[in-house]
This record gives sequence, C-alpha cells and structure tokens, in this order.
Amino acid sequence: MSATPETAKSTHFFWNYLHNWNLDDPTIALSLHDSMVEGFHEDKAIIEQQQRTFDAEPGFRMHPIAADAPLAHFRRVFGQRLAAEQGRVAAAA
Repeated sequence: MSATPETAKSTHFFWNYLHNWNLDDPTIALSLHDSMVEGFHEDKAIIEQQQRTFDAEPGFRMHPIAADAPLAHFRRVFGQRLAAEQGRVAAAA
C-alpha cells in the first residue's frame, strides 16, 4: 500500500495484493481483492471524518502515541531535508 499526497486534502492510494497459492482458482484473487476493497472503504470513512474534524477546528493538534514514533521520525527527517533544500534554493536565488 502506498498513499501519495496530491493536495492538502487529497491523496492517491495505490495498493496491490499478491498471492502464490492456488493460482488456478480465480476466486482466491477475487476474494483477496474484495477484502482489500472492503478494508479500504473502512479506512476511507475514518480518514474522511478526520479531515472534516481538521476542517472544523483548524487549531486542532494531534497527540502522538508510542506507535507514532516511526511517523514522527519520518516527519522530522523530511522536515530537515525540506529545510535544507529550501535553504539551497534561497541561496541560489
């Protein structure tokens, strides 16, 4: 699964579901597909509600938990690299 932001309020969601069992039975792939679509729609409803919450309360701040550590690390590294790139662009201007 890959989520690729498009705008501040839209994201492209790419996914695949591979299997290497009973390849001659097309119902296996169909079942896996249906499960993925069902799970996506569950997530989609939650994500859309989160966006409505953010829109209704622009000052809302999330409170991280221990499970958020990898995301926090990514955001920190991304922020550092973005700031460095912006610094190079400003220096070149």
